[in-house]
Amino acid sequence: MLPCWFIPVAEEKGFNLDIGNWVLRQAVSDIHRLNGELGTQLAVPINISRRQLQAEHLYSLTDYDDEHSAGLI
Repeated sequence: MLPCWFIPVAEEKGFNLDIGNWVLRQAVSDIHRLNGELGTQLAVPINISRRQLQAEHLYSLTDYDDEHSAGLI
């Protein structure tokens, strides 16, 4: 499904922040796992909405855990 189809519905229903937060957490988790499996430092660009940038909890979403940095810049 193309984003142009579901983003307007998500915005209308108020789910866009929840979806964006899920995508961010999933991307951080996936890149952390891949970097561990491949022994490398891959980088993945992630689009973040203006609303996500304004949210106070944004940085807590990117903390993988205290022992394993997610490698975000």
